[in-house]
This record gives sequence, structure tokens and C-alpha cells, in this order.
Amino acid sequence: MRYEKGDLQIKVLTLKIMSLSLQRINQTTKTMKYSELERKIRESTNCRFFRNGKRHPIWKNSDTGELFELSYHRSEEVKPGTLKSIIKKSGVKL
Repeated sequence: MRYEKGDLQIKVLTLKIMSLSLQRINQTTKTMKYSELERKIRESTNCRFFRNGKRHPIWKNSDTGELFELSYHRSEEVKPGTLKSIIKKSGVKL
């Protein structure tokens, strides 16, 4: 496949934008372990443990009714995308 000069410039710009957005996500979300995240969620007034799932414990945001999963691996670091999703669903401020 042969690329034209304009196609390559678009691909390069797209890769730069993707790289910048990943850097922004990593900067805005603090890395933490699941045990720390669970402690912060427990301290929150609107989230409670709901039930044990087959693979993950399931928590519930009482205000929105939204269910979200944490991990049984409390000593592992939470990946930035997962942390962002849990923060969004739980409404917890970090």
C-alpha cells in the first residue's frame, strides 16, 4: 500500500493526539492499589458493597443505582482506565 504525503501527515497527527490524550489521562488519575481505592469508597457515604460476583466484588452507588466492580487482588495497582471508570461510576472524589 502506498501512502500520499497528506495521508502520512494525518496519521502522524492522529498518533500525536492519541499520545497526548493518554498522557493527560495518566496525569489526571492518581495511581493507587485496589486496597486504597476500596478504603476511599468505603469512606464515601453513597457507595456500599452490594454482593460477591463470580470474579469481582460488586459495589453499588446508592445515589445513582449504578453497579461497578472492584478486584479481589487488593495489592495490585489499578490501571488508569479502570480507575477512571470506577471514579465515574462511584462518584468518589480522589
